[in-house]
Amino acid sequence: MLFSENIGLAQDSTDIPPPDTSRSLSGQYESEVKPEVDKSIWKITGDLGTYGEYYSVSGREARRPSTTGRIFLRPTLTLFGSFSASLNIIYSTEGSSAKQHINQFAVHPQWSWGTLHIGDFSHKLSKYTLSGVSIRGAGIDINAGIFRFQAVGGQTKRKVVAGAYNSVYSQNLYGAKIGIGREESSFFDINVVKVKDNVGSLPLDIFQVDSLEVDTTTSPDTSSIDSIPEYGVTPQENLVVGANTVLKLFGRSLIFRGELAGSAYTRNLYSSSEASEDIPSFVKKVYTPRISSNFDYAYAAELNFSQRIFNARGAYTYIGPGYTSLGLSSNMNDKQTIEGGLGFRLFENRVSLQGTFNAQNDNVASQKTNTTKRSTYGLNATIRPLNQISIGFNAMLNVMKNDASSDSTWIVQDSVWNEQDSTWSEPDSVLYIGKIHNENSSYAANVMYQFNMFNSSHSISMNYSTQFSKDLNPTRSGNDVNTQNVMITLVLMLSRSWSMSVNTNLNTVDVESQGKTTKKCLGLQLTNRMLNGNLSNSLGTNYTDSEEAMATNMTFQSSYSITRVDIIRLSAKSSFYKYNNNSSPDFNEYIASIGYTHRF
Repeated sequence: MLFSENIGLAQDSTDIPPPDTSRSLSGQYESEVKPEVDKSIWKITGDLGTYGEYYSVSGREARRPSTTGRIFLRPTLTLFGSFSASLNIIYSTEGSSAKQHINQFAVHPQWSWGTLHIGDFSHKLSKYTLSGVSIRGAGIDINAGIFRFQAVGGQTKRKVVAGAYNSVYSQNLYGAKIGIGREESSFFDINVVKVKDNVGSLPLDIFQVDSLEVDTTTSPDTSSIDSIPEYGVTPQENLVVGANTVLKLFGRSLIFRGELAGSAYTRNLYSSSEASEDIPSFVKKVYTPRISSNFDYAYAAELNFSQRIFNARGAYTYIGPGYTSLGLSSNMNDKQTIEGGLGFRLFENRVSLQGTFNAQNDNVASQKTNTTKRSTYGLNATIRPLNQISIGFNAMLNVMKNDASSDSTWIVQDSVWNEQDSTWSEPDSVLYIGKIHNENSSYAANVMYQFNMFNSSHSISMNYSTQFSKDLNPTRSGNDVNTQNVMITLVLMLSRSWSMSVNTNLNTVDVESQGKTTKKCLGLQLTNRMLNGNLSNSLGTNYTDSEEAMATNMTFQSSYSITRVDIIRLSAKSSFYKYNNNSSPDFNEYIASIGYTHRF
């Protein structure tokens, strides 16, 4: 447990209230009256706490650590009602030298026109430059009138020495934004992001270097082939420059969003720097092109129109095959997308209709033999004939296919070197399925009815969905799949303090070449609130039966407010798995946790 002291409690009047034991965690009454502090000058709010977890399993290998512990502290200091500084500290036993940072420390001072970031934080400049990456360093946001400026810098990855293929280079990131406008209205920004691995952060002796002795005390000479690692992870470098804008017109009923970005990405900093003469000289001044470098761009545009009973959307996205930003947590390149949507809200919103369309293809630079296209069509309808009844329908069709000329072809694999007997294996001919043509359609309907009984409100909902998956390539015939699912849920308010939820689910999967399998599920959950709502308990059980296995899960959760500002939470879960026909070993799994939070 963590404990804290009262630093200063503001008083609204000169009357001295009785001692508040909930604010004195030491359990002693304060015998002296502290001087008053004006709330308008400073105030500290936030929370602190701890969390512990125990895990056990029998019958199979463990899937998580046997014990886990975390401690967190998140205070915020506010001065004069306009300046605030936030601190975020997390320490966890899950930290490891073979992983990236789990423990966190962060301070975020904030005032009327700016914010500082110090420690561990994530930041977003734009969709295609920097977003979703954790940074350990510092940053600043300035919004002075219509002037916009942001800058961040720090480490995004720490080094991990774990062999040639599993090691990670230490990586640093620097980014900046300059723009004009306001976030809540229209603006225009220019963004720059630079990311580079530290080549010297990993010792060269973890790589195979042409059977020569490796001097790890000096930096490698990349002009010499003998000093360059022959395999394993390689150090990277990335520079991204872009601009994005948002225009909100006609009372924000018409909104345009657009972004254009270009990237320079080097896959291997050990590769030669003999770059093509076609690269502009100004690029070479800020970035060193190498043989392993790619230069590409991405852009996107979106237009939304919305009125009381009508809305429409259109969007276009292009991401080149060589476009890469190491400032994004995930990014799929070589993609072109056209999107559209049209919706209506009728009869005072009692009827809602929404249609969507999405067409996507790869091979945007015509570098591949085949182009794969994906198309999605969707329709959603919601009807509310009475206040107590809601009816919904959903239909969706997905089609994926390419333009391969034949269904399949035989290709010859390369010979493989066998290190044990120092011989080359003969190449094999393997069947390659080139033609892709898949169709997936799904339909769903749901009805929810709310009713009053015994002076309490209850609800019942019924859902049905079906899905058809087809592979139209004749070499993969017999693999069509039909899935159906039915679910009924009943929620009853038994009293002011007791509620119950019951649900049943039936799922069938019919694979053309394997036959039909059925899975039945039944769940029950009871919830109780007592002690004037300070104690909340929940007990649930779930049973699943299928041809493959039977599983029973039991869960208990409890939350108790010790005081206005102190909460303790308990949780326990047991899972029992029994497999039929000895397809897998039976096993039992147990997880128990306790957490404490103090708000101040």
